Amino acid sequence: MSYRVAELARIAGVSPHTVRYYVVRGLLRGEKDPRSGYRRFSERDVLTLAFARRAQALGFTLREVSAIVAMSQRHQSPCPMVREIVHRRLGEFSVELAALHRTCQRMRSALRKWRRMPDSTPKGNEICHLIESVGAPDLTFERLEGRGSPPARAPRRSRRT
Repeated sequence: MSYRVAELARIAGVSPHTVRYYVVRGLLRGEKDPRSGYRRFSERDVLTLAFARRAQALGFTLREVSAIVAMSQRHQSPCPMVREIVHRRLGEFSVELAALHRTCQRMRSALRKWRRMPDSTPKGNEICHLIESVGAPDLTFERLEGRGSPPARAPRRSRRT
């Protein structure tokens, strides 16, 4: 059985634009029907698209998905590469999550402080006294002017639970 772009998109739950983009990126092949000129996709393309969506839900990029599919098509195991990517990505996400957590803590602290502060019209060089009332530990006037460099920090180590 073969499918046109719109049919494949409907089956996979994506837009026709996504199917066409995956063709341009080389993830899906499809073949042009010489009679109609429409691109036709096989069951293998359906499975590849389903795999791509599953992999992207796990955080893989389209480039990584393409590399995994290519390895599989060469009858090579992509498993070591998949494990390495996920291991690396978990480390990256842990760092990002810690940064988001610190931002949430600063926001909560600011909201607690701002509950006691009235609204006001900016005076002098003020822009918004609420934001200006919150300290920014890594932001100094010298850095704003380009005269200083950010303070060196030791890398934070996460504890495993």
